[in-house]
Amino acid sequence: MQALFYTCNAALLAVLAIAIWGMFRQARHLRDDSFQLRRKSFAAVFITLLLYVASTFTIYSHGRVEVLSTLAVCLHYTAMVTFIMASCAFFGRNYYRSVLTWAFFMQYPVVMLVLHIIMRATGRYVKLYSASELLRYEGNDLGLFWGRVIWLAMLTFCLLFLLCMLVGAYVHYRKRPTPAGLPASRLNWQKKDVRYVPSYLVLIVGMMGSLYTSSLWPYVVVHLLTTVMVVRTFMVYNRYMHYIEHLASRREAFLHIPVRLMELAEQERNNPLYKSNATLDEIAAALDVSRKDLSDYLYEELNTTFPSWTSEQKLSHFTKQLLRTDRKISELAMACGYASITALNRAFKARYGMSPSDYRDKTTPRTEQLNVLSTRR
Repeated sequence: MQALFYTCNAALLAVLAIAIWGMFRQARHLRDDSFQLRRKSFAAVFITLLLYVASTFTIYSHGRVEVLSTLAVCLHYTAMVTFIMASCAFFGRNYYRSVLTWAFFMQYPVVMLVLHIIMRATGRYVKLYSASELLRYEGNDLGLFWGRVIWLAMLTFCLLFLLCMLVGAYVHYRKRPTPAGLPASRLNWQKKDVRYVPSYLVLIVGMMGSLYTSSLWPYVVVHLLTTVMVVRTFMVYNRYMHYIEHLASRREAFLHIPVRLMELAEQERNNPLYKSNATLDEIAAALDVSRKDLSDYLYEELNTTFPSWTSEQKLSHFTKQLLRTDRKISELAMACGYASITALNRAFKARYGMSPSDYRDKTTPRTEQLNVLSTRR
């Protein structure tokens, strides 16, 4: 059992170290506040869990398991505070930004760790292997021990208060309206995050419970489950990171497409926009974006389909040229990608309720008059 205990601890430490290194190394350049909060929160929680797991190596000595090890309890409490603060931040409660909140919750483990160091240095630290051993201690040793127990009770009270904060943050999250314009895929990722919170909460509470036992089995079980959970979390984190990177590159593409489109719209020769059988791949290549980015742009930004969009581009360019130039309608129809005059007339009448020639006769005089007035000014 001792070998299994140390093996599980070492495996969990290795997995936590790899996850922390990966989260600090990757995606620091992404300008996404929500993702960066997730990245830093996971890293902070994993660091505190790593310190706690490292401290549990000392609980086994002389063939017995220490109950309520002061060092392990303080580090576990720190991990619990960090986890709940991070979870509340995800639920929209930014308690972590308050220095006073951190000071209130962290004063207890800090003082307790100082006392632990003093007691260790003076040789007065008392290891408890079972509740019945309380009867063995007398005098100052008993007073020091009971002082430690009272301090543990204060930590327990703070943990209960933290759990109430987490429940309140979750209620706030459920009542909060969904942000407008948030992609459905990102909402799905947030729902997955919500499911991770209770899973980690159960594991961390399980760690706390194992500190009250005099057996290695609870440590082995909880640390093994935590190892699996951290591995799964890191895998999901990497997928989410690639998703955020894709969103970032797509945002850049969405800014690039309208600018490049304005330039491309004025080009008639070798322009896939004005081909009768234009394809999405051809136009995406002409705009210097990926096929998927162009498809997403049309669907998400313009709320249209590719055939409707290309028809609109053709008709818009034809109408501009119809009013700006005196080129023949048949020539303009061919230049704008219409297979025949019939196809052009049908599309034009559907939009303007008249033929192209009638539209030119009706609109051109007024256009010329406005040009004359603007010239005089």
